[in-house]
Amino acid sequence: ITIALVLLWANYLPDTWATKLRATSIFPMKKINDYVTDTVQRFAKYAPIYIISGDTDFPTEKVIDYYELALNKVKELDPNGLTTLHIQGRASELPERLQNNKNLDFYMYQSGHNRDYQSTAYKLAQIFAAKEPKRPVINGEPCYEMMGYSRKVYGRFNRFDVRKAAWQSILSGATAGITYGAHGIWSWHSEKLGFDSNVGEAFDTPYDWHDALQFEGAWDYSFIKKIVEEYALFDISPLDVVKNNTEEIRAAENDEFVVVYMPTNINLKLVGNYCDLKNKVIDLHSKKETELSLVYDSEKNETTFNMHRFIEDVLLLIWK
Repeated sequence: ITIALVLLWANYLPDTWATKLRATSIFPMKKINDYVTDTVQRFAKYAPIYIISGDTDFPTEKVIDYYELALNKVKELDPNGLTTLHIQGRASELPERLQNNKNLDFYMYQSGHNRDYQSTAYKLAQIFAAKEPKRPVINGEPCYEMMGYSRKVYGRFNRFDVRKAAWQSILSGATAGITYGAHGIWSWHSEKLGFDSNVGEAFDTPYDWHDALQFEGAWDYSFIKKIVEEYALFDISPLDVVKNNTEEIRAAENDEFVVVYMPTNINLKLVGNYCDLKNKVIDLHSKKETELSLVYDSEKNETTFNMHRFIEDVLLLIWK
């Protein structure tokens, strides 16, 4: 287990969206150095990840000052500790001072829990992977399993939804990793407790945490690790070869493989000739495997992989 410490949640700083939503005690800036020093002295021996900000926006220079001060102090005291920022859902911009700060180790975005903006899983991955300076990228908050859609919209994200967000993120630039959430675990919710669905993004009542521990999507995320390790997909980069009229199908490559994620079954069309190359398609629900038949059109320089026989989303591996 790797501990991740969030040092300054947004509602304790002035002017942020969270502070405006619900007034709280503002953390005095003059106490930042003492607070960070105490935190690092207590926890550095556990090699935590220091998440400097919590679900924040950056509305004023003063807010940026808070985070910059804390970031620099962490690195002064624990030079080998990893640092990042937890920013507001669907946000793509970082203040220049923080983005260029050498003490920031990796980028972390959140595609979040709004049903209408799930494309940010791959769109933000592309944006952050293109930022300078280059850093590893993680989707730190995709949709959580059985989380109610935000803004009181009826419905919940299921196992397929969270699996889709994961693979789309990883193949689009978030190659350093992905987080998994089960709605009920993050708040350690008990069915005996109340839950205010009017706060924040207005999510519906969580599951009791005992039930949330049993959600099957967690196994899909462990399967991601298995696939990445088994096929050494650590160094993949996004690949623009999909000819189908959708951005939902994501592709990436390294020296050994082309990897394609298809959330919905379709005759897949890729630029290039793959006829002489071995392929394997993996059903990400059942974990069953098969090989796809294909045909190459030399005039279009396009290979069509015929539909597979699985019901849910799949991962296609093509040996180079």
